[in-house]
Amino acid sequence: MNDNNNISKGRKAIITILRPKIDRPITYKIKTESGKYSEYEELYNMFGYFLETKETFYKDYDLIPLYTKQALTTCKRQIGEKEIQYNDDETQRLIITSESHNFIKEGYYIEDEEDEKGFAKIFSFINKILSSNKYNQVIVDVTHGFRHLPMLILVDLIIQNFQNTSKVEKILYAKTIGDEKENKYEIIDLKDYLDIANIMFVVSSFKHNFTTSNIEVSSKYSGFINSLCEVSNDLLSLNINHLTKQDGQGSANKLLKDIQKLQEELEKETQNKEHFLINPLKDLAEFVKGLINFEGKKYYQTYLELSEIFYERDYLINSIALLCESARYFIKTQLKRECSEDLTNKIESIEDNLDTYETLRFFSGLSRIAKNRDGNYIEDPRDPNSSQYLSKFAWSEERVIIRGKERRIEANEKVKNRVIKNTFQNRDSQNSDDYNVLREKCMAINGTLSKVSMLSDEIDDLRNKLVHINPNNDFDEIKKQINEKIERYKEIINEDTPTN
Repeated sequence: MNDNNNISKGRKAIITILRPKIDRPITYKIKTESGKYSEYEELYNMFGYFLETKETFYKDYDLIPLYTKQALTTCKRQIGEKEIQYNDDETQRLIITSESHNFIKEGYYIEDEEDEKGFAKIFSFINKILSSNKYNQVIVDVTHGFRHLPMLILVDLIIQNFQNTSKVEKILYAKTIGDEKENKYEIIDLKDYLDIANIMFVVSSFKHNFTTSNIEVSSKYSGFINSLCEVSNDLLSLNINHLTKQDGQGSANKLLKDIQKLQEELEKETQNKEHFLINPLKDLAEFVKGLINFEGKKYYQTYLELSEIFYERDYLINSIALLCESARYFIKTQLKRECSEDLTNKIESIEDNLDTYETLRFFSGLSRIAKNRDGNYIEDPRDPNSSQYLSKFAWSEERVIIRGKERRIEANEKVKNRVIKNTFQNRDSQNSDDYNVLREKCMAINGTLSKVSMLSDEIDDLRNKLVHINPNNDFDEIKKQINEKIERYKEIINEDTPTN
C-alpha cells in the first residue's frame, strides 16, 4: 500500500518528546472536544496520557516518540521493561514488542543536547514527518521538550523552524497551574498562539505597506486571511473599483464582514473575555474603513488621497498612476460643474455608454493643449499623443489620418468613436457648438482646467518614464519629482475646488 493510499484513509500521527526524568506524578487538566475539562492524575509525562486515552481519543493516530537515552528509561518504567526494546546501534531505534502498545511507531533518538544543535535536530525530525506523504494530520506534543523556554520564545522558535504547518492539527504545551510544587498542568494548544503570532505579523505588514504573507492558519482564521489578501491584491494592482464596490461585494466590505465575524467567534470562544486578537482586529477595521471612506467625495479627490497614501509607503508608480487618473477625473468633474445642464447631461451620456477608462481618455484628449510664444493655447501637432487624440475624436467614418497616413479603425474603436461623435462631433451644428464650448473651457488662459491639463501631461510623461524606462535618477530624486507634482496639483485644484 503506497503513501497516497494511506493519506486517503486519513492517517494521523502524534509526535511526542519524552520527558527525560521522573520526579513525582503529574496531574494534567485537558480540555475535551466538548469544551469541558478532564483531569488525569498519577502520570509522569504526556506519553502516559496518550497510552491511557488511546482508545478514547486517538484510535486513528500513530504515536512517534522523540527521546534521549535518559527519556527511554522513563518510557520503560511506564509501559514495562519487557514490552520495549532499545537497539543501541546506528539507527537508535525504539521497538515495541507488546501488542497492547503496537500503535507506538519507530521513534527518533536525540542525543542529550540542550543547545541550539539539539533544537535543530528536534525540528529536523518533526519537519521530516510533516513533509512526508505518510500522514495528513499531525499533533506535536512539546509539553516537556522545551520546559526551560518561556512560551513566547518557544512560539517564535516554532514559527521560524516549522517548514509546513498545514498538517499540524495541534501543538500541545503544558502550562503550570497554581504553585509549581503541586505539579499540576493545563494542556493548551499552541497552534492558536502560532496562528495569532502569524496573523499579528500579517496585519502589521498590511497596515505598513499593504502586503500580506503566504501563511498557513487554522480554518477558523482562513476566511479572514483570504479576504485580507484580496484587499491587498486590489490595492497593489490599483483595482479600486473592485476594492470599493458599493453593493457589499467589494473586497474591502467583505474583509470588514470577516473581521466582524471573527471578532464574534473569538468573543464567544473566550466567553467575552479579551482575546489577543480583538484589539488588533478593531484597529484593522478602522484602518480599512479609512481607506474606503469616500462618502461625499468626488473621484478625483479619492484618487488624490490614495495617491498620497501610496506615496507615503514608497509605492511611487502606484502613486503617480493614481495622480494621473485624479487629474483626468478633475477635468471631467470641472467641465460638468461649469457647463449648462443640457451639456452636462451629454457628458453623462458618454459615461453611461463608455467604460471609465475610455471616458477619461476622451476628456484628457479634449483638454490636451500647448502654449505658443504669443501666450495663446493651441493644439500641439508635434505631440504624437496629441495627434492620436485629435484623430481619434475627430469626425471620422471608417478611416482616420494619423501622421499623414491613412489607417483603419478597429470595429470596437468605431463603436466608441460613434458614441462620442454622436454626442459632440457629428455634423449637427448644435453638437459642434457644444464640442467647441468644451474645448474653449479647457483652453481658457490661466483657467483651472488649462493648468490641470498641462500638469496632467507632465504627470503622464513622468508615469510613462517610470513604467517603461529605467530612469537614471536615484529613488529620492524620483520621489521628489512625484511630490512636486502632487503639491502643484493640490495647489491648483484648491484654488477652485468643485463642490457638486
